[in-house]
Amino acid sequence: MVQSRYILRDGERLSYFFEEKKVKNINLRVCRDGSVCVSAPPHTPAKRISDFVAAHAPRIRAAQEKIKEELEAMPIAEGDTVFFLGKPYRLSLAPGTLSLSFSEDTATLFRPSDDMDVTDAFLRASALSFYPVIAERCAAFEKQNPYYAGCAESICVRPLKSVWATCNWRRRRLTFSATLAEMPIETVDGIVAHEYVHFFVHGHGKDFYKTLDNLYPKHREELGALSRLKREHLMKRHQRKG
Repeated sequence: MVQSRYILRDGERLSYFFEEKKVKNINLRVCRDGSVCVSAPPHTPAKRISDFVAAHAPRIRAAQEKIKEELEAMPIAEGDTVFFLGKPYRLSLAPGTLSLSFSEDTATLFRPSDDMDVTDAFLRASALSFYPVIAERCAAFEKQNPYYAGCAESICVRPLKSVWATCNWRRRRLTFSATLAEMPIETVDGIVAHEYVHFFVHGHGKDFYKTLDNLYPKHREELGALSRLKREHLMKRHQRKG
């Protein structure tokens, strides 16, 4: 029987599927979808298995990152599965002013020109649709944490690729990645808290994480969920129908 297990490493959750098999040693492989499969002889102590996974965590993360990079390099096309606020939609294309429209199971991407790159158009349209959502989450954060009220004079959403968000504390500006638009809204509050802390603590040292841990203890859990969901979304996006 296959079991779903996980370990915690450096504050992040590393999930894997475990199965007892008639093998001599503990075996581990990273599958094409980024999932981790582990097998071991019957009656192998659970701690030995978790220690084995932990010892191979750097290799697992590197393999998963490579898979993610390969999938991110694939362009978005009509018929792909795309996400908005955690819900999957099948992408349809139509002419019109750059925007996204959602029906029960279809996301229609309107483009001013057929020559406009679909991937770029989708990210920019997602940013437009996501802006009022993230602005509302920031307003809610400031209301709950008056110490940070007024810190962000401007908020924007752009197709950032390497980070979830940035804080320009000199210009008092927060910039969020359009990729966050794909995620369930309840998973982004840790990113919001992270960026607001940067208004007062500019690096990622001990003081930063001490402040963030006190302000929003779930931030590591949510960051792990975002990384997992991003990988899952990329896999589902390119499972194209014929």
